[in-house]
Parts: sequence; C-alpha cells; structure tokens
Amino acid sequence: LNNKLISNTIASIKENLSETLNNGDDPNMAPFRYIILLDPTENECSISLLFSLGLCKQQNTEICRISDFLNDSNDDSRMNIVLKVKNAIAQEKTVILINAESIFSCFYDLFNRYFSLLSMNNENENE
Repeated sequence: LNNKLISNTIASIKENLSETLNNGDDPNMAPFRYIILLDPTENECSISLLFSLGLCKQQNTEICRISDFLNDSNDDSRMNIVLKVKNAIAQEKTVILINAESIFSCFYDLFNRYFSLLSMNNENENE
C-alpha cells in the first residue's frame, strides 16, 4: 500500500509539472494551477528527490531560498529573491521556494486566480 501511494504521488507530481498553457489559452481558465509540496525535514531532502526522480530538471529549475541569517533576511535580499522568482517564471522555469513565507505577499498577482499576461514582444508595443 505504501509503495502504491508513493508511486501515485510521484505520477501526480509529474503530471502536474508537465501541464502548460497552449498559445492563446486564458490562464484564468486553466484547469491547473501551482503545486505546493511541503517538506518538514531539516535537510530539504525533497529537493534532491525531485531531481533524482526526474520530476524537475536542474537546468530548468530556480531554487530561491531565504535564510534565517539577519543579513540574508533584510528587505534588499528579499526583493532580490522576488526578482529572481519573477524572472524565472517569465522564463517558464520551475521555481522552488524555501523558507519564503516573508515574500509570499509579493506574489499575490501570480498566485491569485485572475491575472493578465503582458506581451513583451516589440510588435505589440502599440497595444
């Protein structure tokens, strides 16, 4: 039973990570959203599992970590992480957030069900 549960969980994660929008799809109507995996361990072993099981590819994954050290948890450091996350999302990378509760509110527009895609193509500058 335990192996079946693990296999089903891995298959579900793989399926969810492979879902994408087709060109012209409205992201607000997409049947999928974001995956949240909680790792209660101290050594973040779930990240190693994501890579070793082939669920995430290192070249297409951005790991963003906010440490508990005073110099790493100031406003400048947190905003740098926010920019790193938004840039990774714009490049369609998988983002893994670690200890990032202090910046979750910065992603309201991303995690909210209703958001708009803005085109960055030069040909659409007049729209």
